[in-house]
Amino acid sequence: MKSQVFISVDGNGIGRIIESHILANRFAELQQLSKTISATIQHFADLIVYAKGEVIMAGGDNLLATIPRAEIDRILALIEKTLPFGIRFSTGFGPRACDSYLALKYAKANDLPHVGYDAEKGFILT
Repeated sequence: MKSQVFISVDGNGIGRIIESHILANRFAELQQLSKTISATIQHFADLIVYAKGEVIMAGGDNLLATIPRAEIDRILALIEKTLPFGIRFSTGFGPRACDSYLALKYAKANDLPHVGYDAEKGFILT
């Protein structure tokens, strides 16, 4: 892979949790969930900036960024280590934004925390 890789992050099942809170009129819990998810995505963005990466988009339960290839394992470990209780995120990475998105979708479909994708190597399970 190139010296920079794209990384895509997305929350797992967040939409269902939101729907559950709305349908049950649990608005205090919904507000807390929203704050927790926003703070978590901001924390992930901060980790990426600290690793000399660039955040392209961070909002809701999603993030797209570039980071130095040498930092990917460390960033993935930090993301996994700092997950809020009860909330899971999947992460995909690859040399192009579409590769990271494809890897993210593969990770989510297979209930994996993170997966890479490279057109020459295929899926990279870490």
